[in-house]
Amino acid sequence: MTLRKTFLFMFVLAILGFADSFYLTMEHLLKRSVICLNGNGCDLVLQSSYSVVFGFPISALGMAYYFLVAALSFWAYKRNFELQRYFVARLPLVGFLASAWFVYLQAFVLRAYCTWCLFSAFTSAIIFVLGLRVWLHKPESS
Repeated sequence: MTLRKTFLFMFVLAILGFADSFYLTMEHLLKRSVICLNGNGCDLVLQSSYSVVFGFPISALGMAYYFLVAALSFWAYKRNFELQRYFVARLPLVGFLASAWFVYLQAFVLRAYCTWCLFSAFTSAIIFVLGLRVWLHKPESS
């Protein structure tokens, strides 16, 4: 896969992650239950004390993260300057570590799973792997 295709794939995944986070944020703000594929695990996770940080739903922070990844990866796709590559390669580490923490909380603290949150974690993990590919990419010498 070319670096350009990697940026495009990161962009598409970030849009999916943004849509997921947007749905969770809207349902949180409207105080509604989300549609959950595994019973009531989503509500247990999304109504826990871990679902909000400094008054903001975690999903809203996810929206900001996915928006940044989408913008940077699209920018890198269009221009491929070193600065975009630098940030699009390293920002996914933040999302991956946050996702790993939240999966840990679901598994070992809350003992409940939110399928929407797991989808976000999966998306974030793939973006992280693609970011590593960008980070480790060696430019062709002329």
